[in-house]
Amino acid sequence: MQNSNDSFWLSNPAIEWPAYSPLVGPINVAQRLRTQSGIATIRDRLTGSDGFASDARLGLAEVQSMVFANRNQAAELVLDDLLHACRGADLETVRNGCNVLSEWDRSDNSDARGAQLFREWWRSARRIENIWRIGFDPGNADNTPRGLNTADASISTELLAALDRAVTNLQESGIALDALLGELQSPAVPGDFPDLHGGPEFEGILNKIEAENDDALGPDGYRIVFGSSYIQTVTFDDDGPVAEGMLTYGQSGNPASPYYYDQLSLYSTKTWPRLPFAPEEVAESRVGETLRLIVDPD
Repeated sequence: MQNSNDSFWLSNPAIEWPAYSPLVGPINVAQRLRTQSGIATIRDRLTGSDGFASDARLGLAEVQSMVFANRNQAAELVLDDLLHACRGADLETVRNGCNVLSEWDRSDNSDARGAQLFREWWRSARRIENIWRIGFDPGNADNTPRGLNTADASISTELLAALDRAVTNLQESGIALDALLGELQSPAVPGDFPDLHGGPEFEGILNKIEAENDDALGPDGYRIVFGSSYIQTVTFDDDGPVAEGMLTYGQSGNPASPYYYDQLSLYSTKTWPRLPFAPEEVAESRVGETLRLIVDPD
């Protein structure tokens, strides 16, 4: 089961839902790429084909790896077609961009090189009319649309023009085409904070982070203003819940507090601390004095 803020419809693609009111959520309409990504991530884990473990177990470590794999669903759907279309292109910018994208690992991890180039290309290219080679099919909704309609010469021209613009914009902003993504993503708050992994909704990244005003990449990089916030993974042992997680926005809104964005570094390094549950764990983890509110019955 999964949901990425889309309709309930594809929470489990194997379920044939009755015709509920559209107020509950639409059926038989295309969902966002993030939903596709969630389904693909689960399927790959259940078949043991995601590289995280040799079997299909799902424990805390496996779920955490799934959440922070930062697989780029848009790239998985279209990048092979783009690379095929841009081989032997006339424009040097397009050839250079193609070379960088061919070396990219197709993730939005902080050490990924080329992710920003794909993002800026896809930001524009995804709006091209009739871009998909295989259109949306309600009977195969978790795997469509997909592929680029490069058989149409006019669409191929638009796709390569969008890559030319993306390369040119990065070069004019003084950003290397193969710069580390993490060096370009930082929180839009005062202070010295670590580089961030993750990516935007329109790329289909489960670990979603969004830039200020959804702006294209500029000389200052991406200024991240929201996204993954309270992240928690839970299992159970004989003593009860075992939870690991983090609050990326921090435990205080006061910039002078040591708890202001105090867990952002955990998020940046993909470090999952254990959360207290048992009374003695809660007592040991307490910070400061307990605030007691007394209600005057009068």
